[in-house]
Amino acid sequence: MTEGWRVGHKVCSSCRKEKELSEFSKYHKGKYGVHNQCKQCKSACYFKTKDDPDKKERRYLASAKYKNRHPYTVKMRLRKTRECLADSYIRQILKQSNGIIHPPQELIEIKRQQISLKRTLREVKDESSSANA
Repeated sequence: MTEGWRVGHKVCSSCRKEKELSEFSKYHKGKYGVHNQCKQCKSACYFKTKDDPDKKERRYLASAKYKNRHPYTVKMRLRKTRECLADSYIRQILKQSNGIIHPPQELIEIKRQQISLKRTLREVKDESSSANA
């Protein structure tokens, strides 16, 4: 065994310090059921790379690659968000039409009702035009 090793402790893979297991986040696949980085190092790493432009670029490219490889899946997800009038879909409409970036929840609800009414009117109009024909 290694010299200085103690039960209930683990060495952080980032800072290389031996710490108690309680200083590591739980992770069912990790050794001893915890992550390999301590909570402090993990947090520091997250905040260091959070606003990294290269990371954002890689994330965008991965997203574009997925969209190219799985167009049908992306199309069906978008259709589902449109049909159920998800908040993300309503925010997208408000951003495109009115330039509102962070709309309040009340405005989202009003826009959802407006879209729902427009859809109902369109259905009634289609039914009446097909009945007249």
